Formats: sequence, structure tokens, C-alpha cells
Amino acid sequence: MIFQNKINCLVATVVLINTLTVASFPVNSQSTRRTLQALPDGIYFYSNARLPKQSGSEYIILRKRGRYFIAAGYIYESDGGCYSGTIRGNTLNSTREYIGLESDQVRERNHTINLNQYNQLASRYISVEDREGLRGCINRMSR
Repeated sequence: MIFQNKINCLVATVVLINTLTVASFPVNSQSTRRTLQALPDGIYFYSNARLPKQSGSEYIILRKRGRYFIAAGYIYESDGGCYSGTIRGNTLNSTREYIGLESDQVRERNHTINLNQYNQLASRYISVEDREGLRGCINRMSR
């Protein structure tokens, strides 16, 4: 009986140590997150920062439909632009851009954005201004 109690105590200690060890290391979000292409249609928000409204940080809010996207990209507290194109995995292949969110200056060019270099932010962080910017881009790209 004493031997069995010591074994149970040892097993419980090993389980506790393993639990604490696993809990102390962050999960690599890059390896566990699904690609944008695999996600359902919707509105998604990405940044090179971990939180919204970080001075100097890049933000991309986009609408995904199938393998196509329309996006508003900007640096916080600065102007941005509108982009549209196709999605492959976690890469945006932009073929059409408007320089400036309010501009009518359009250019056709191939430009890729690797979303593996960005954090996907929760939709609760999408501000009214972000949604308005995306809506403006959708209207502009639909012309």
C-alpha cells in the first residue's frame, strides 16, 4: 500500500511538472493558425502589431470572398490605400491599387503581401473608421 501511494504521488508530480512546462511556453500561432484561403468568407483584420492603434504599425482590413479580396491598408495615424486581387494560402496577390484611401489614382501592378508576417487581430478590434475605410475601398474597386 505504501509503495502504491509513492507511485501515485510520483505520477501526480510528473503530470504537474509537464503541465507547468507546457503552460509556460507560448504556442507558435504561425503553425496553428489556418491560412486566410482556408478561412470562411468574411472581414479579417491583420497587423504587424499585436494590438490596434499602435503608432507606426501597419494594418490591413480586408473582405474575403472565395479566393478574392478587397483590402484597406494603412499605417496607424497615416493615410493608406486600397488593394484587390487573389488569395493563395496566406499571401495576398494584389493586382490593382488605389494610392490613398480617398484617391481616384489607380495603378495596375502585381504586389504580394505575406500575411505570415502579420498577426490576425480579433474582429472586436475593427473600429468604425476601419470598416468605413474598407467600405470605401469596396466601392472604389467596384467601379
